Amino acid sequence: MSFNYYRLLKNLGLSDLRAQQILLGVTTKTFEADEVIWPMGQSEQPWSHILKGIVCASVPSGDAELNPVNIFGPNTWFGEASLLNGRASAVEYICLTPARVVSVRYADALRAFEQDSEFSRYIARLVIWRGQQHAEMLALMRVGSPSLRVVMGLALLTEAIVSNSSHLPRYDLDASLQIPLKQALLASMCGVSRGIFSVCLQQLAASGWLRVDYATVELQSIKTWSKFAHAHRHNRQNHSKTSMQELLILMQKASVHDDELMAFQN
Repeated sequence: MSFNYYRLLKNLGLSDLRAQQILLGVTTKTFEADEVIWPMGQSEQPWSHILKGIVCASVPSGDAELNPVNIFGPNTWFGEASLLNGRASAVEYICLTPARVVSVRYADALRAFEQDSEFSRYIARLVIWRGQQHAEMLALMRVGSPSLRVVMGLALLTEAIVSNSSHLPRYDLDASLQIPLKQALLASMCGVSRGIFSVCLQQLAASGWLRVDYATVELQSIKTWSKFAHAHRHNRQNHSKTSMQELLILMQKASVHDDELMAFQN
């Protein structure tokens, strides 16, 4: 297991000596669903990696509802904000499913960030990518139609879960993706009501882009969902009021066109 953790650290751009030093302080812990990993206000938060499960960075509310900021899937790192600003965490990290997490001590991660240029570049790319995802979701919340919020929201969630390099989305997977989260939470993440979310899911399911059961939404063809997000991101025009019928057409185009040819069309 130590060798696996060593390889995990080396993939961050760390030198052999640095990886071996950090390995001495690595810890592993298992969490249950709804268990908080790091509370909001936590200082010197460890740099952490998800071996299994889904973790959410959320702003707690008085009514115990989640206000998601970012989602982290298996094989992704989280907690980079404290390395950059040294401040207490502005979000709470909570497990959406049972999870197993590997953590690097804050002091070790900070020393690597300050002294190892490759690791610093990794963190910079990661921060930019996650900031872009968050900005895209905020833009959808402000101007996107309810249908676009759901479809693009699911596409962004797919990217976050399957991008196991943490910041390099993959567009080559034809496999499906099971999201074991309650529909009420997914609706909240997309900024729509539970009723609107359900209607959109039914239309997507009828067109074959996902399957729905009691506890899971299964997205069909990760490649198509990723290409849809890629097309939306690179579109030069504002199609924030796109209807569900138009979105279904665009999903179909995403399934048969190369990324560079994808573009939103009226």
